[in-house]
Amino acid sequence: MKKQTKYENLALMPDVIAETVTREVYTNKEWGTMQSTSFGEEIEKLRLAMTPEQRKEFVEQVYERCRYLYESGVNPIFVKIFKSKSNWGRDTLYNFVRHWLAGYLKGSPFLKRQA
Repeated sequence: MKKQTKYENLALMPDVIAETVTREVYTNKEWGTMQSTSFGEEIEKLRLAMTPEQRKEFVEQVYERCRYLYESGVNPIFVKIFKSKSNWGRDTLYNFVRHWLAGYLKGSPFLKRQA
């Protein structure tokens, strides 16, 4: 049985992706058109108001969440994302992080924003 690559040695870097996502315009397109235009506008307004401390906190939470999901194997899709040799893994992780940013900014209990 092949040994799993250590999280720190993976090609994808969730912290870099999270930092990038906090600085890109939120388009509300990560999973298609599930939410209304007003939802996207609300998230973009909240994203623009993020403080450096909130950005740092979000990046740290994404890094730790991805570490847990990869190392625990609790959700096999994340192992597949991190082991992907194509752009699919990167693009899919970007979509998850965009989704998590919306949750963070709306106060989701899974990714908590410090007021």
